[in-house]
Amino acid sequence: MSVGKSITIRELQFVSGKRNEVWDPNNLIDASYRGNELGGEVGEAQNIIKKLERERLGLRGSRIGLQHLAEELADVVICAVNVANHYDMDLSSAIVQKFNHSSTKNGFDVFLGRENYEELKRFDMGFHGQHGEDAFMESVPDGEYVLYSDVVDLLRKS
Repeated sequence: MSVGKSITIRELQFVSGKRNEVWDPNNLIDASYRGNELGGEVGEAQNIIKKLERERLGLRGSRIGLQHLAEELADVVICAVNVANHYDMDLSSAIVQKFNHSSTKNGFDVFLGRENYEELKRFDMGFHGQHGEDAFMESVPDGEYVLYSDVVDLLRKS
């Protein structure tokens, strides 16, 4: 269930590190495992993209929904965070630095960490304005997501 709140990369790194302390208390997982895990998740995301494209092109074969791609991309991000944690990297700072370097290199006037986020605020307000401040999505058994405008809607469903 997604609660409609965003998280920071730093928060994800911290919480993922805490979960890994429980999952791998003897610290047996090495860089090779983390790299293979990341590669596997990227491969799963690519397979879903292939199926989505197959459907877009009207070709025969299995079908899949966008929610599956979102789940696999989340796995990719989580695995990337686990690699960064393995090497004690501050991934959040690395993302800002790399994004801004690429913007400068390509002549784009779009940078992370600047105070010009009015458009982002309008986007966020648009989502919650349309769906309510407490809106969130829930995965349901058929693989789709259901939008609840608040917790009361979810309790009514039960």
